Amino acid sequence: MNASTRRPRAWAPPPSPDPTQAEPGIRISAAPIYRNHDDRARWMLEPASRPTAACACRCGYTGRATGTERVAALVTEYAEHRAACW
Repeated sequence: MNASTRRPRAWAPPPSPDPTQAEPGIRISAAPIYRNHDDRARWMLEPASRPTAACACRCGYTGRATGTERVAALVTEYAEHRAACW
């Protein structure tokens, strides 16, 4: 198999450490979506992996999520919590 027929692989850096009560916030990690330009189906987008998220607040509230819909829900939930808590 030569270099021109290999399928490219997306690479994402390791996620940063999760937020803690001492350092509150939200961390979202999502690998890039890539398109194989050597393939005839150039318009097919493929996610490299599922997104993940973690959040923490000074009051002790924490949350984790995996998957697009759950990460989006966690972001909304954390924003509502932050508005009420801070």
